Amino acid sequence: MLSVAAAAAGWQPWLSKSRMEDLHRTQNHALRIISDQSRTTPVEAPLAEASVESYSTTGRRLCAIAFEKAERMPLDHPRTVALDGTHSVLRTSLTCA
Repeated sequence: MLSVAAAAAGWQPWLSKSRMEDLHRTQNHALRIISDQSRTTPVEAPLAEASVESYSTTGRRLCAIAFEKAERMPLDHPRTVALDGTHSVLRTSLTCA
């Protein structure tokens, strides 16, 4: 999961709902293979057996950590500048908030 989480605070908030569902589906498929569970197994069972949190939980946690780090940076640091909302962005919908 580390490679998917790389710089997640930069790209995860901008994922559409369908792309987030794709990540969940991929994670669930991988967990079912790892834990040798059938397709009809409830989603929570492989997560619990593998002691893994869902990707949406991981993404929200990473976004919260990035936000806290940005708040503690100097005012001219790019992370802090990104928080103030005065820069332009291409997408306006967030899935992290």
